[in-house]
Amino acid sequence: MNQADTLRMIEDCLLVREDPGQDDRQVGKIFIPEYTGKGRRQKEGARFGTVLECGPGITTRKGAFIPVGIKPGEHIMYGQYAGSNILSPTGEKLLVINESVVWGLTEN
Repeated sequence: MNQADTLRMIEDCLLVREDPGQDDRQVGKIFIPEYTGKGRRQKEGARFGTVLECGPGITTRKGAFIPVGIKPGEHIMYGQYAGSNILSPTGEKLLVINESVVWGLTEN
């Protein structure tokens, strides 16, 4: 059973599965290390995940509809403290975040 069958996102929320092995990553030509040059772990760093489900979008106060620009299956980069951790009905640890906290898309 897919998480998209059991959970439906609303507005601009994204259901994300965090990618395993996030010690050192390279995004395009930018290398993102886990540790700083002085041997200290970064306090805030980029996290990576795969989008499982997206909400339809949001409606502005003036009534205009703005659809979500991220699609299920895309790999995203976001801040370490973004979103809320949840446990899916199938027992998997997932993350719910808003589209506005996504820093960018990766090509993995």
